[in-house]
Amino acid sequence: MTGFKSYFRSHLKSNIRILLYLTAITLVLTFVIGIGNGTEEIWDYKLKANVTTYNSTIGVPVFFLCLLAYIVPVLEFSFFKKRINLNCAYSMPVSRRCLGLAHYLTGAITVILPFTLSYLLNFILILTRGVQYYNLAPMIPHYLLCLVLGLAMYSLMVFAFNEANTTGDGILFMFLWTFVLFFATYASDYIVNLPWYFFIESLPWGLIAKLTKNYRHFIELTTVSDYLGPEN
Repeated sequence: MTGFKSYFRSHLKSNIRILLYLTAITLVLTFVIGIGNGTEEIWDYKLKANVTTYNSTIGVPVFFLCLLAYIVPVLEFSFFKKRINLNCAYSMPVSRRCLGLAHYLTGAITVILPFTLSYLLNFILILTRGVQYYNLAPMIPHYLLCLVLGLAMYSLMVFAFNEANTTGDGILFMFLWTFVLFFATYASDYIVNLPWYFFIESLPWGLIAKLTKNYRHFIELTTVSDYLGPEN
């Protein structure tokens, strides 16, 4: 356990620069995208009025969460795809399981921290647009559920990547594992006629995308202007 703690601290410290870079890029892009997408105005033909939706842009941090779930496993576990690194790592007084756990936990932090700060920054942008235009309470369970689903996606990609012997094969395996459930759903469609959204949800990010779409309806409020009345 002492050897694991020492290796984990050392490895986490050596990855601070990558963590800071990924966090900085995520925050900058979150700000740039979020600052220009505050409202969406459409003409509702049924109401015959302009309907303004106050966009919460909660999909922005979720997008980066899903992206990091693919990038981080490559950054963390490419180390084990080179024989010279394996000889060095396995010569240390730390078991292979502990080595893998240290890299997994470091990767989990690299996924969680940028997503959390991106979500917090997006929340601050929402506050600057006006609290009265949003229902903020649902953002708490949305964040927690996305965090759980994001870590599950990250774990799946770690498993897929580590099934390969090289970095290139690992990336290919991640791509193939992305569509395993999709093709299984597609095959099942010949037996049972499935709704179209089953195909989307069968992708690793499908469930988290649907969750975010549903939570937007709870969080985002709308206002109606230029109402002409039903007689028009």
